[in-house]
Amino acid sequence: HALATALEDAEAAEAAAEATYDTEVANGEEQKASVGYVPNAALAKITAALEALTAAQYVTGNATVDATHAVAMATPVDPETTSVETADGVTTTTATCVVPAGDGL
Repeated sequence: HALATALEDAEAAEAAAEATYDTEVANGEEQKASVGYVPNAALAKITAALEALTAAQYVTGNATVDATHAVAMATPVDPETTSVETADGVTTTTATCVVPAGDGL
């Protein structure tokens, strides 16, 4: 549950950072249309917003990796293994299991 919550929080923070960046870019474009250039103050806000967005994307990426790893490495319960040999002598083994509540996501 903690991993899922962390991922949701990271995605929400990234969406907010992206909205802020889009707003700052739009403001810069508006100022450019008005005065013919993007003032330094607007450029600084755009740069700060881009840095915040990049940081948020990094956090989302790490949360995604953590969640994926937890699901992949969760302790299996009641594993069942089935092996099937094909006509050409290759054995294919499949395993199924139930992931217990509280493990993984």
